[in-house]
Amino acid sequence: MTATHTHSSPRITLDLHHDEYWWGGRVNEGHLGPMHAKSRLAVDLVDSGGNQASSFWVSSKGRAVWSPDPFRLTFDGEGLLHAKLSEAVLAKRPSGVVTATEAGSTLADALRFAQNKVSPPTGHMPAERMFSRPQYNLWIELMYKPTQAKVLAYAHALIEHGFPTGVMMIDDNWSKDYGRWQFDRESFPDPKAMTDELHSLGFELMLWVCPFVCSHGRQYLDLRDDGLLLRPAGSQIPAIRKWWNGQSALLDLTHPGCVDWFIGELKALQDAFGIDGFKIDAGNSENYHLDDQTHDPQALPTDQTYAFGELGRHFDFHEVKASFNNGGSGLAQRLRDVDHDWSPVNGVGSLIPRTSSQAMTGYAYTCPDMIGGGEYLQFTERMDSLDPELFVRYAQIAACMPMMQFSAAPWRVLDEKHCDLCLAAAELHVELGPEILELARQSAVSGEPIVRPLEYDFPHAGYATVMDQYMLGSDLMVAPVVTPQTYRRTVQIPEGIWTDDLGASHHGPCEIETESPISRVPRYRRKTV
Repeated sequence: MTATHTHSSPRITLDLHHDEYWWGGRVNEGHLGPMHAKSRLAVDLVDSGGNQASSFWVSSKGRAVWSPDPFRLTFDGEGLLHAKLSEAVLAKRPSGVVTATEAGSTLADALRFAQNKVSPPTGHMPAERMFSRPQYNLWIELMYKPTQAKVLAYAHALIEHGFPTGVMMIDDNWSKDYGRWQFDRESFPDPKAMTDELHSLGFELMLWVCPFVCSHGRQYLDLRDDGLLLRPAGSQIPAIRKWWNGQSALLDLTHPGCVDWFIGELKALQDAFGIDGFKIDAGNSENYHLDDQTHDPQALPTDQTYAFGELGRHFDFHEVKASFNNGGSGLAQRLRDVDHDWSPVNGVGSLIPRTSSQAMTGYAYTCPDMIGGGEYLQFTERMDSLDPELFVRYAQIAACMPMMQFSAAPWRVLDEKHCDLCLAAAELHVELGPEILELARQSAVSGEPIVRPLEYDFPHAGYATVMDQYMLGSDLMVAPVVTPQTYRRTVQIPEGIWTDDLGASHHGPCEIETESPISRVPRYRRKTV
């Protein structure tokens, strides 16, 4: 293709160059990438994979495959890429096409082009303290039994152990019923007093919410009668869908009245209790069906996911887990729950590849899940197999990301040495805060990613497959440890003069060996003219 050539059709096929690498689609497959001519992968973007997804793929050769609609993409392992809209999608959007474009010659060229086509930046960004201070999610510590007393005890314990104040999140079950967003007054007798005390200590407070509605009580009946609940094909009764907390009805977020109702419920909590924002969880497109009856008859499951994520834009403090083409909206995004292991599939080894995948699908404001992993059993009945070194290395990776989030209390699950190392990681994040904030402000306007794979800044230099280093902005390279008992590691130094965190200079391009004791996060700053 020439620089201006594009090809649009419901179905396209591309020949892949032998040295061409691709990022995109679903973040949850990020650990498999980057994809190349010999890769085998089939993805249908109608299912967003329980995390972020965008309907474009971008290559190191400056090519982009994109559509406003979710499409099926296959790397066939034989040097071909196939992209097509399914018959089910075309039935809803008969004029839909997939487009292949040669946007330039580099990964950066391709990403800028695709993002501007699918999810251009809006100038919006989350609250500054979501970047400059740590976040503390109470899921692991309190599980389904949060109380006012326990929330305040956690906040005071953070201060007593020297951790920086930041954003506090009360997770699931602070309310009596899903869809009835009111505090359970047995567990939270005086929510306003709790919020006021947290504010006085230096914390903001966010609450967990979801798009599900318990199928009993007045709230369900009112939403049903107003036509705000999703209905399955051919039924006048709201759909009841199975999810991780049982079976519930679902909001139809293609209905403007439904969106207004939800925003009204959340703003009422802010007005009454001083709540700062909300963790907007679930919304996964797999909870919706292509033949559901929706207010918008052309709506796809991914449109529900998009609409739920967009609720975050109404609140400075927010977190969104599932998204589809929301990249330009400037939303705070978290990786889905990661296991407490070193695995490159869903453990520590997956954090950098998946965060890079977030960036290369347009999501700049990223958080690499709860430190140590969000799988709660590791911190309860499997505490005997907890790996303190993994916990620390996880914290060090998160410290050099746009956002970092603790959940399991380090002083509860770790000895003093490892707890202090986690504290040092939190302090490093605060130290990097002004730099991260400036990158966040720039990204709101330009759409430029904050975290990026080396290929983005150093194209065609042989770094496309480097998956254990990343750039934070264009001048700071981070090379954390992602494997167990690793106290010396190899680092790829790109072209230029780089000064590491120990003060040594390195002239690239070159490959070096560096000491990586558990107390160190190897970092390299590029000398600028």
